[in-house]
Order: sequence, then C-alpha cells, then structure tokens
Amino acid sequence: MSEELQRYLVGDKKKDFFKGDNLGKYQWFVLGSTTLSQLKAAGIIAGFSTDTKFRAKIWKGKPSATNKPDEIILDGTQCVLVVERKDSVEISTQRQEEAAAEQCLTYVLTCPRFLYQS
Repeated sequence: MSEELQRYLVGDKKKDFFKGDNLGKYQWFVLGSTTLSQLKAAGIIAGFSTDTKFRAKIWKGKPSATNKPDEIILDGTQCVLVVERKDSVEISTQRQEEAAAEQCLTYVLTCPRFLYQS
C-alpha cells in the first residue's frame, strides 16, 4: 500500500477502509504517485477501463492501470472529477498545454463513472 493511501486509511472494529477528505457529499483524494490499479485494489474506485477510443496525439502516455492522477473526487466509488496538476513551466507552450489536456482527458476516460455508461 502506498504511503499516500495510508493517509486515508480508517479503521473500525470490523475492517479497515479508506475515506477521502470531505468535499460536500464527495470524497477528495490527493494522490500523485498512486496508480489506478492500487486505487481499485484498495476498493477506493470501482474499477477503470483502459479500452477507450481516444488516443492522445501529443502526450506520450496511454490509458493504463499504471496511470497516476494527481487528485480524484469521488461519489462513492464513482469518479466525479480528475485533477492533473502541472507546473507553469510544464505548460509554457501551446503544444505542452495540449499534451496536458490529452493526459487529463485520458485519465477522465479511464475513470469508473465512464466505465459504466451505456
């Protein structure tokens, strides 16, 4: 288990579980080095899909169980929002900005909320 996830670990008499920071009715997890597969294994997200039709043209990554969103906001185990933080130096050109947008879109499309749409 990643150190980031240990921050959200809550124990009770029956079993341990993870609870994000309260954000109204949602839970907010600040991550960065925790993968989607670790989030799924911990039961924080319901699952993810790496089978998306979108393919990034500039960003070198792809949908993967090893993707690491910087922050996620959940309604239960369903993703409401994905945050990918970038330093201003990393998005100082239009091409870098477009690559960052492709990365964020890729992460959003792998989130559990989109996994269950028909």
